[in-house]
Parts: sequence; structure tokens; C-alpha cells
Amino acid sequence: MLSGLRSWIFLLALLIGGPYVMFSGASDARDIKRLQANGRETMAVVESIEWRKKRSGSESGFRGHIVFKTEAGNLVNAEIGLPQQQGQAMKDGKADPVVKVRYLPNEPNVVRLADMQDNTSETRWIGAVMFLIGLALLIWRWRKSSAGPATAAA
Repeated sequence: MLSGLRSWIFLLALLIGGPYVMFSGASDARDIKRLQANGRETMAVVESIEWRKKRSGSESGFRGHIVFKTEAGNLVNAEIGLPQQQGQAMKDGKADPVVKVRYLPNEPNVVRLADMQDNTSETRWIGAVMFLIGLALLIWRWRKSSAGPATAAA
């Protein structure tokens, strides 16, 4: 009973999570294209860093809370993802808490690291694969349940 419930939860996670990951990748791609076309670069001070601690004891998922000044002179507080090495170095005090960011002048809360790579196409592909696996599992379960009583009677 419990294993059947787990498999349905896993199936729903694939069917719902896949489109969510695709949408998130498309949204990030839109922001990155806007930043490449109209973004401005500036230096930002990292005020604090958050991270996750894995079971193995290593740390990952570094997020930096930053503050920077726009061309118009406004101060903006934002949160950005930091690469593993840079986040670890800042956490350990081995690197200056300053990063180069790119922001949109008309929407300064849309901000990314200036040298961030665009991996949104991979994100969209992962979401599509998740959805297709979920759909294939759903079809397989449906066919299995509809053919199950017929094969048991024969």
C-alpha cells in the first residue's frame, strides 16, 4: 500500500515538477536575454551568505545577500546565487565580499552575476525529460492496470 502511494507521489512529482522546471528555465532565459541586451554592470557588496550543509558535511547552494548602487544612485538589496568556490571562499574569509553584477536599470531587482553562464536550455531539457518520464510511467501504469484483470482471468 505504502509503496503504491510512493510511486504515485513520484509520478505526480514528475508530471508537475517537469513543467515547473521548464517554466522556470524559460523565465530565467528571458531575464538573462534582457540583462545581456540592456543590463548595466556594477560592483555589489555581499552583506551575508547562506548555504546548505549536506549529509556528507560539505556545503553547497551558496546565496549572497548583496547591496549595490544603480546608475541613478539608488541602493538596491537583492539575493544572488554564488558559485561553489566563490561562496566557500567568502564564507571562509579568503575572498573579498564583493561581486560584479549585472542589473536592469528599469528593474534593478532583476540582477545576476556579471559573468554568469546561461544554462537555461539545459534546465528546460531537464524539465522536459522529467515530464516525458512521468507521462511514460503514467501510460505504463494505465496499460498495466487495464490489462491486469484480463491476463489474470486467462
